[in-house]
Amino acid sequence: MKPFPKNFLWGAAISSYQTEGNNFASDWWQWEQQPGNIKDGSVSSSACDFWNQYETYLDYAKQAGMNALRISIEWARIQPEQNQWSQQALDHYKKIIGAMKQRGLEPIVTLWHFTLPLWFAKQNGWLNENAQEYFLQYVKRVYETLKNGVRYWITLNEPSVYLFNGFITGSWPPGKKLALHQAVRIRNKLIRIHKAAYHILKNQNTLVSIAANLSWDTGASQYKNINRLLEWLPPRGNDWAMLHATQRECDFIGLNYYFHNTIRANVLHPFASVTSSHKDPSRNSDIGWEIAPQGIYEVSKKLYKTFHKPIMITENGLADAKDEKRAQFIRDHVKNIAQAIEKNIPVIGYLHWSLMDNFEWALGKTPRFGLIEMDYNTMTAHPRQSLWEYGTLIRQYINIAS
Repeated sequence: MKPFPKNFLWGAAISSYQTEGNNFASDWWQWEQQPGNIKDGSVSSSACDFWNQYETYLDYAKQAGMNALRISIEWARIQPEQNQWSQQALDHYKKIIGAMKQRGLEPIVTLWHFTLPLWFAKQNGWLNENAQEYFLQYVKRVYETLKNGVRYWITLNEPSVYLFNGFITGSWPPGKKLALHQAVRIRNKLIRIHKAAYHILKNQNTLVSIAANLSWDTGASQYKNINRLLEWLPPRGNDWAMLHATQRECDFIGLNYYFHNTIRANVLHPFASVTSSHKDPSRNSDIGWEIAPQGIYEVSKKLYKTFHKPIMITENGLADAKDEKRAQFIRDHVKNIAQAIEKNIPVIGYLHWSLMDNFEWALGKTPRFGLIEMDYNTMTAHPRQSLWEYGTLIRQYINIAS
């Protein structure tokens, strides 16, 4: 086992809408009510009730030896109507941050994780000419409330995933298909919004970034120009373009790593065919994503070579309802992170997705990503064995570092 830095962040990640429950002022709540929008027919409803039972989940994180947790703030809770601000919601988030700090969990706080207030969505969302002004008002409110408790801020989570699902496939709100022009417009606006938010959040004690979805792409080496083009197009679902445009306003790079894509040129497709599953089912997750630990090293290496910034793994996980692969999945990915660190690539944290099972957007509640199992019938949480095995791994590396 290779030593990790003493201040390495070991933890997990969640998002507000997927775990808190009862976010009725969000565009996603309305989206769920329409038949056919959620694959398994479920709705988020109470989700994991993190809003009320957060201390239970934080206790499990602490018991497992974690020292960090990534959460997000729900804009629709802070501003449920255009001219209405909820101090109660702000205070509640402050209480959650305080509870994290009491348990020795470093908060990594995300300000936008896909959802929009319904009032904003009804005004064309990010396409609204005042979108930047509206979002920055929200950012200022949250920052003023939480600034004394939060060091790590993430402005935007996976913008290209949002654009791909919301404006190319239409599987997420606002449900537009092949709206490439709008997707590009919004991506360019989100770049400007991140830069402006960065200057609100940045001080001598804070570190600010975005969380980028980046895959490990192999194959088709003779078509490198095609691969490079795919990285820059919103339908690709990769955030390389966002990172290139915002690198001066990123103190570190937030890396969400899930996919190994094999890309092959295909004359029947305008660009290429992409395969993200393995022929051997034992090497796939429950939802068919290939398990490829080496990619977390390969992408980290490419990130550092390109941007020369520290890297935080802000998400990495798999759907595994039987909890048969998760512990080994974590060990293998952490081993590859150790390899990166040994080669002087400054990875500063690993946050596993997810702390508990949650509402997985258009896939509903069927995929089980959690270190903690959710019984949605009784609304109770049950730690999986992988949670404790992750904890054992954390303690082993911490002992080496000390």
